[in-house]
Amino acid sequence: MPIAVVQCSPAVVSVNGPQAAAVKEVAVSGLGRLVAALRAPSVRMRPDVICPAQAIYIPWFVLVGKNGQVIRPKVPHGDCGEPLAPVLASLNALHWVKASR
Repeated sequence: MPIAVVQCSPAVVSVNGPQAAAVKEVAVSGLGRLVAALRAPSVRMRPDVICPAQAIYIPWFVLVGKNGQVIRPKVPHGDCGEPLAPVLASLNALHWVKASR
């Protein structure tokens, strides 16, 4: 069981004009729902499914164990490669604390 989740999200910051940057955030409580969602199997694409041409955003995050080990988990996905909804919902439900910008 991880003791923390660290995510990096794209952001726009204003330093001599707008620039792209990454914001690092940490969550240390309520991780059980995320861990359970990550254990779900990915959906196999069925031959009758037509996927729209769209960009798929998979959040960048790692799990941190109590021994300091960092793991980049494989995110289970749906028919068209999108992250499963319970994974995104559990990430969004975490209490994030900004660690940097």
